[in-house]
Amino acid sequence: MRAPHFAASILSITVRQRARVKSVKNIRNSALVWGVLALAGCASSIVGLQSDGTYILERNERTFSCDTLRKNFTDRVEVLKLLPEKAKAERQEAPQTAASLISRWMSGPNKGLVAIEQYDRERAHAQALQRTMSEKNCPPADLDRELAEADAEVTRIRGN
Repeated sequence: MRAPHFAASILSITVRQRARVKSVKNIRNSALVWGVLALAGCASSIVGLQSDGTYILERNERTFSCDTLRKNFTDRVEVLKLLPEKAKAERQEAPQTAASLISRWMSGPNKGLVAIEQYDRERAHAQALQRTMSEKNCPPADLDRELAEADAEVTRIRGN
C-alpha cells in the first residue's frame, strides 16, 4: 500500500480548477443536524422504566407469543415475591456507601434500598407484560392478586 502523495499541484486536486472546500460553519451545522436526528431517534425508542412509573417494553418483547409473555410474566412475579425479604435483609445491613446512608436518612419512596427500587422496576415491567397480554387477547393474568402479600410487605417497609 502506497502512502498518499502530498506534493501534487493544486490543479490536480480541484474540480475544473476550482477548489471544493466546505466552510467549518457548514460542517459544524451538518454535524449538529445529524446529532439532533440521532438523538431524536434514540429518544423515541427509550425502553424500560419511565419517570412516570410506567414501563416500555423492548420491541422484541412486544412481539412475543402468549405463551412466552406468560412465562416472562410468571418469572417476574416469582422474582417480585422474593424482593420484600431481600429488602428486609438489606435494611438490617449497614449502608455500604455514604450515598446510601444519606438516601436512607432522607427517606425517599424506596427508603434507599436497592431491593425496593428493583421491586418498583420489576412490578412496572410485569404490568407492561400484563397489558400486552391483554392487548393480544391472551388468557388473563391478575398481577394484583399474585402480588397482594408482596405489595403489603413493601408498603410496610416503606412506612417504617
